[in-house]
Amino acid sequence: MDELDVIVYGMMTLDPVSDVHAEDTLTQLLSPKQLAQVIGASESSLKRWIDGGQIQAVRTNGGHRRVSLAEAVRFIRDRHHDIADPTPLGLANLQPDTAIALDQRLGDALIAGDAPLTRTILITAYVAGTPIAQLCDGPIKSALERVGLLFKNDHPDAGIAIEHHATDTCLHALNHLRAYMPPTPLDAPVALGGAPSGDPYLIPSLMASMTFDACGYRTFNLGPNTPFDALRNAAMRQRPRLVWLSLCGSNSVTDLSQQVMRLADDLGNIGASLIIGGRESDQLRIEPRANITKARTLTEAVTYAKSLLNR
Repeated sequence: MDELDVIVYGMMTLDPVSDVHAEDTLTQLLSPKQLAQVIGASESSLKRWIDGGQIQAVRTNGGHRRVSLAEAVRFIRDRHHDIADPTPLGLANLQPDTAIALDQRLGDALIAGDAPLTRTILITAYVAGTPIAQLCDGPIKSALERVGLLFKNDHPDAGIAIEHHATDTCLHALNHLRAYMPPTPLDAPVALGGAPSGDPYLIPSLMASMTFDACGYRTFNLGPNTPFDALRNAAMRQRPRLVWLSLCGSNSVTDLSQQVMRLADDLGNIGASLIIGGRESDQLRIEPRANITKARTLTEAVTYAKSLLNR
């Protein structure tokens, strides 16, 4: 059996967006003309790239080429194309200064509860090539920290209401972003995880799930308030390569140490690796082991998660 490896990384918290065209956008197929419009290329170039196999496409009953949204995004990211017009991707045009202070613009959108703008900011950054982990570690974390400080001393009730709405808005934006990510093959290595009982935060585990999706794992996000026995049983059924545990709640993390070590031992018996993270993870007291590694960000966790795929 492969030995168990444990990583501790840092994560934060966040939600929905909606407009009348959102679901249509997620299922649409782009024509060569539309994709050409997105990147500022000619339609003939797009057709040539499709016919040359550089872009995967399907044919309609009438023989017309069509490109899925996820494939269009993959091509744009791989080729590092600038976005000339994001509207065919279901996104709005952003102001020119948006990229200068992404976290500031995202924070403003969250505070305002502007769901379409929140979605557009995150998806545009991803389409332009920003890795999921980098989005989570950087602008999302910064924006949410800013939201969390609102009215901390003055009018705390108002601040809580804004924070909850902002969290909901960002959660939905992240879930919407998943439709722009390439699908994971059914035979890909499995990763699963969640937050333990008493930890109510949705966002950290969702961000971990999306991050490991982007690494090439097929993920199962069990979400918040997941008992250790439920996490263990899920692992025994799914036989994952990777298990994550998010620790962001206010419960005493030190009391979880023995449960974490028992979980780690059980996962080691099936050759699984455990990644533990969250703002409370530094309080976790686990026995020093050669197979336990700590990483404070999702970006660090990505490096290790990818290394598992090469074993």
